[in-house]
Amino acid sequence: MSTFFLVVLHAAIVVAGVPEAAPCVRPTRAGTQVQGEVRICPGRYRIADPSERGVIIAASSGTRIDLTGVVLE
Repeated sequence: MSTFFLVVLHAAIVVAGVPEAAPCVRPTRAGTQVQGEVRICPGRYRIADPSERGVIIAASSGTRIDLTGVVLE
């Protein structure tokens, strides 16, 4: 790769920026509604759901939920 190409590539990355990570949400109760790109904060959650409707609910189509490192009990 040429030095010029690397400089242009670096400038493009700086101008475009790095995409922000999805916001981290910490559910505190059953029925927590989320939409868009959402990341649940890693951890263990013990949340009662007596109505059995769900602890985390995707409120719109196209919602993506990242549950990496999450345990729901």
